[in-house]
Amino acid sequence: MRKLLLATTALAIACASAAPAFAEFKARNIRVSNGINADHPVGNGIAAMQKCLDEKSGGKMKLTAFWGGALGGDLQATQALRSGVQEAVVTSSSPLVGIVPALGVFDLPFLFGNAQEAYKVLDGKFGDMMNQKLDAAGLVNLAYWENGFRNLSNSVRPVTKWEDFSGMKVRVMQNNIFLDTFQNLGANATPMAFGEVFSALETKAIDAQENPYVTIDTSKFFEVQKYVTETNHAYTPFLFLFSKAIFNTYAPDEQAALRACAVVGRDVERQVIGDLNKKSLEKIKAAGLQVNTLSPEEQQRIREKSAVVYEKHKAAIGAEVVDAIVAGAQGSPQVTERARIPDVARLRNENPRCPKAPRVTSFRNSRKHALALLEHLLSDEDEEAGSDDQGCPDHHAEPWDVAEKHPAEDHGPEQQRILERCDGRGIGNLEGAVDQHMGCHGDDTEQPEQKKIAARCNR
Repeated sequence: MRKLLLATTALAIACASAAPAFAEFKARNIRVSNGINADHPVGNGIAAMQKCLDEKSGGKMKLTAFWGGALGGDLQATQALRSGVQEAVVTSSSPLVGIVPALGVFDLPFLFGNAQEAYKVLDGKFGDMMNQKLDAAGLVNLAYWENGFRNLSNSVRPVTKWEDFSGMKVRVMQNNIFLDTFQNLGANATPMAFGEVFSALETKAIDAQENPYVTIDTSKFFEVQKYVTETNHAYTPFLFLFSKAIFNTYAPDEQAALRACAVVGRDVERQVIGDLNKKSLEKIKAAGLQVNTLSPEEQQRIREKSAVVYEKHKAAIGAEVVDAIVAGAQGSPQVTERARIPDVARLRNENPRCPKAPRVTSFRNSRKHALALLEHLLSDEDEEAGSDDQGCPDHHAEPWDVAEKHPAEDHGPEQQRILERCDGRGIGNLEGAVDQHMGCHGDDTEQPEQKKIAARCNR
């Protein structure tokens, strides 16, 4: 009897010590709305997230997915979250711009060069900043999942340069940034409901459309198209949004489990969609379509051409948001090259008092441009800027804020000649000239040198 009592007591103690593991979890039925079908990679992400929640909550927290817009479109479902009558939705960012205008930043063309670059930005400080804006709108973003890069298919010609868009009738979403992007490239941008696209392509009412490879594959667009170009012109994330009103009623352990498991689902969904895009591209090629990518030079040209779209929509999105998303990707080569448009150089382009200055129209501040400008300043600009006895212009005459620095050992003869002419001013190398004379101080703050240049060029 005594042994039985001891065993019973030990069992009770063991159960009591194990109980707190799930003490903070209640039975939850979490409705998740989706506009896509269950066989989309989001389905794989939901399954992985559910497995994670089972482990953390002891099976108490359940996700119930409603596919194909069964609970309404993404915007309608998101409004239901804000009202506190639905728990969650997995939605693209584009339909929500009316709620959070800053989300329009993801519609800007050619933001990211590859998926890893996008992940770095979304999963870092910029993503946190956007999450705060969503929170202010009554939405908790648990994680950024992936919709993916959009690419162009058409029945007219291969697109190898931006001029090839000229006159092409391209179906786009009803989105002002998308409309402006393609119209700026010379295309006839045509808004159209997605369900009408296949028949419009088939009857030649439109020539082209733009979507991720998976969509081009699953929607059978390859049956009515001849060419596909990997433009990567837009990267669209999915947001796993939760109702803030409902989320705040959950215990801290429940909230933490949702956040952690949404990240688990995110990683699975991204992997699956990446693999699926590769398979879809192979199917498109096997169907006989001609597939090409843009050369690095043409990618740069098309970015330069698209700069006007950034400027047009920057105020509506929020200048701080546009600047932050560019700064967030500073570590990648592509974004570093196009990180800044020099304000002073732009003044020189626009101001008739500086007609001889080399044109600066690019996000990219390349060595070629820098050298051209330095050469100009060492010659034609001497009369206006004033020069010393070596023909070297005044210290504050250089209107260039380069984003990239080049080590001294890379200097060629032309560079060395320029540096020798300026040696009397104490400039030891090109990198020093950049830092000392052009205000390249590692941030976007306008330096005194730049202000002086702007004042001289704007009088």
